Amino acid sequence: MEEYGIMQVHFVHKKAVGRKDAIPLIFIHGWPGSFMEVERILPLLTDPGSDALPAFDVVAPRYSFLVAFLM
Repeated sequence: MEEYGIMQVHFVHKKAVGRKDAIPLIFIHGWPGSFMEVERILPLLTDPGSDALPAFDVVAPRYSFLVAFLM
């Protein structure tokens, strides 16, 4: 995407706790929205407490992609 120049996107990457079968998940918040929406549920997504439940490796941008393009 060279027409937009160089962008810096800040993100959090939280891997599932002790799970080799974790599902990759990109959590993108809406507008208006905040990174805080995913920060509160990260423990539930990465460590569900049972091997019978799915666990996720989560990548969550701090800003929505739209805001990153406008900056």
